[in-house]
Amino acid sequence: MSPPALAAAGVAPPRPRPALAVRRLHTTGDAVVAAAVSLLVLVVFVALAPHRRVDWFLAPTFICGVLIGADMVAWLRGRLDLFDPVGLLGGYGYYFFFLAPLLMMLANVQPGSIPAPADWVHWVGWTSVLNLAGLLVYRAGRSVMLRRAPDMEPRLTSRSRLVLATLVVVPSTFAVAVFTLASLGGLQGIIDVYSEKNPEAFSGLGLQFLVGESFPNAVAMALLVWKRRAFKERPWLLVLLAVGFFALRIVFGGMRGSRSNTIWALIWLGGAIHLWIRPLRWRTLVISVACILAFAYVYSFYKAQGRTALERMSTLEGFSEVSGTSSRTPSVVLVSDFSRANIQPLVAQRVWESPSYRLGLGATYLDSAAILLPKAVRGDRGESKVAKGTEAIFGQGTFVAQSYQASWVYGLLGEAMLNFHVVLAPLAFLALAAWVSMVRNAMHSLHPDDVRRLLLPIGLISGIAILSGDSDNVVVFLLRTGLVPLVFVWLVGRRARQGGGRRPQAAAP
Repeated sequence: MSPPALAAAGVAPPRPRPALAVRRLHTTGDAVVAAAVSLLVLVVFVALAPHRRVDWFLAPTFICGVLIGADMVAWLRGRLDLFDPVGLLGGYGYYFFFLAPLLMMLANVQPGSIPAPADWVHWVGWTSVLNLAGLLVYRAGRSVMLRRAPDMEPRLTSRSRLVLATLVVVPSTFAVAVFTLASLGGLQGIIDVYSEKNPEAFSGLGLQFLVGESFPNAVAMALLVWKRRAFKERPWLLVLLAVGFFALRIVFGGMRGSRSNTIWALIWLGGAIHLWIRPLRWRTLVISVACILAFAYVYSFYKAQGRTALERMSTLEGFSEVSGTSSRTPSVVLVSDFSRANIQPLVAQRVWESPSYRLGLGATYLDSAAILLPKAVRGDRGESKVAKGTEAIFGQGTFVAQSYQASWVYGLLGEAMLNFHVVLAPLAFLALAAWVSMVRNAMHSLHPDDVRRLLLPIGLISGIAILSGDSDNVVVFLLRTGLVPLVFVWLVGRRARQGGGRRPQAAAP
């Protein structure tokens, strides 16, 4: 809609926005700063690990740091929005591609429970080369796909639709959440089931978990729309919203052993506040990231020990004992949970050196796409990510022969190696470029009062999920974080009309 048409519909015209830097999201100066910072990090690394000063993996790792670091520097300097997908991926990617491999080598973090091969440094270097090629593919694809998207026709809210969406989505998700919680014996029952490491107890409940665990998101979305003006005028209410949201996430789904469910939800809430209520400050982002990292570290003990960890961590002395005896050190958590630096070199080595391994040729992606189908329909064709990963690491045929199955997350590059070999794996970064470009274009084309802006954070953090996760993780993530919010926005949103009659409001009551 043109500004005059928006005005005729009783809608405020969109704020002026700067032209998108399509082919130069960062300047030469950003790249120079990234190179200087990366060089300083390498100097510190060599000082702490002098025996690594001549390892050749440092060269491609350094170049990865410069390439992705230029996006990070532009983001930190404020040339990109705080929740710009290019900037977010630049900040996370600098750790993922550059800092994590150095931390892994410094702390000697092994690839899971498997001892590192004798030529470990060699394959860490080649993984950095593959990541370097992938980053070049990502940047080339991004430069082609990014464009200044035309303004979208706004979808605004009306009181009647808002009442309808609230009465449909919030009570229904609450009912499913309470029923699921009660059927498993309450919160204590879920903790007991998880502590017994009995995954069969949760089988068949996927749809219930999908709907019920979205209850906190449904409540947050309703509050963000209903009380938008109050949140803008009294920012301290946002703190109460965040604390209450975190508590609800812990009660409804947070104790099933997955930290990512809670972490992704918290990041979504931050993005929704930034894009819908008021821009967040860097100080808020830094504090939030520190809290998320602390939560991930503490939760890792529960993930490993279940109820025992909760009982022992109830006191400060018990927490010190748990953290002192656990193998989940901060460096292990950072490398294993927030990067794939310890598993991707192992996959590269196994796929390259194993003549018997049969490539998936896209089978793991098809298996992930069919994840919603019942297992009786989908079957177990031995072509899932777990099957291909087990056979690549332990040998062809081991997925059926042995009781243990590899359940690692391999990341974008790792899963591509399982399907298309090492040489073609960097081409998978085209998917990352396409997604980031699509989300960024949408971010710059939506009206400030368009209720679909509440969905943007899901797309923004999906770039990180695509890079660090596997296709099944991405599908589950999009369903778990996006399905109920999508229904809510579809119910509450209404196109702004140019003619007379009853018109939707530009802002929620």
